[in-house]
Amino acid sequence: MKRGADIFIVAALIFILFSWQVFAAGGGGGGGGSSGLGFTSSRDSVFTLVNMDYSAKFSLKNNTKYELKVNVDDGNVTVNFGSYYFELKDGDNFADLNENGLADINFKLESIKGSRADIRIIDAGEQIQIKKDVEKNEKLKIEERIKGEKENNEEGLKCGNLSALKERVKCRLEQEEEQEEELNLSACPTIHNK
Repeated sequence: MKRGADIFIVAALIFILFSWQVFAAGGGGGGGGSSGLGFTSSRDSVFTLVNMDYSAKFSLKNNTKYELKVNVDDGNVTVNFGSYYFELKDGDNFADLNENGLADINFKLESIKGSRADIRIIDAGEQIQIKKDVEKNEKLKIEERIKGEKENNEEGLKCGNLSALKERVKCRLEQEEEQEEELNLSACPTIHNK
């Protein structure tokens, strides 16, 4: 009886150590194996399940590494891939990373439900031409998005669309003179009515 218990304990310890080794080597997490998340010479696509927020390093075949961040919120999926920003739609979402008019990567949204999304990232290999004016998933660099937000804030200001400081100052002084004239005109009838 004691010998049977000893064999059971040894077998259990071997199982636990083996399981721990497999998990530590990357078999249990994130992107599969010790090679990390990304494309390899034998892997052209990566499938990932995202719950709410996801972040990982991602390597292209040319060993360029990007920070991949995926956010799933109430049925909307956004991806930050290095300095690029994408809002994913169902199906294919091509991205031209080197801006040569050809797709480098495809973020294919397989399914989405609430704060959970299944995404397949595919090496497009510059095989698909992307027309900038009808690109299915318009790509914006984060810097361009910030610049656009700044411009939108300035649109509410008169003269904010002028590029040179001297032009903006001159325009605003003219605006001030027009407002002063309007105030004088609106004040005059009140004086004459008394």
